[in-house]
Amino acid sequence: MAKKRTKELTETVENIEQGMDEEHPSVDNILERFSRRGFGALLLLPATLVVLPTGAIPGMPIVCGLLIILFSVQMLFGKSTPWVPKRIRSIEFKPKKISKVVDRIRPYTKKIDSYLYPRLSFVFHPALDRIYALIVMVLGITIIVFGFVPFAVMLPGLSMLLMALGLAVKDGALTIVGVIIFVGHVIAMPFLLSPLMS
Repeated sequence: MAKKRTKELTETVENIEQGMDEEHPSVDNILERFSRRGFGALLLLPATLVVLPTGAIPGMPIVCGLLIILFSVQMLFGKSTPWVPKRIRSIEFKPKKISKVVDRIRPYTKKIDSYLYPRLSFVFHPALDRIYALIVMVLGITIIVFGFVPFAVMLPGLSMLLMALGLAVKDGALTIVGVIIFVGHVIAMPFLLSPLMS
């Protein structure tokens, strides 16, 4: 039986690019393109923005971290329809050369998508949903905190990206890798926080 492949990551970066076409690109412009795709895809949006060069835009890690925390709280309480406050939706940003970035990484996202498909379905047992929600919440907080340390946001961003992809595609293997990176990040946290403490 052929494995069902996806275009989840490629569609995510393309939707981000299309959302940037507005004269005043905002969180609302981009969220509208993800509103019907569930929490997995919605989490994939801020995670992708953090990992891409857009993560270097001042304030972007804070906005993405807040979105991740907001979605995780709603996941924790079993909400089926995501809600985002108007104040966050109205946040505008002006990333430069985003189209060039998307064009450059599109071949890589297509390659990654070719390896994604539903597997290890036991990973998505309803009893584990709240555990994932708590992990996502911690990642959202750390993305905000580490956003002030150059390049430190990449590790929690990568963990969030892998988990979001896994949840969106129902790829249990990818979700497990994301959780493992999260555990490694927690262990390394004292060392990563030292620049902020000094």
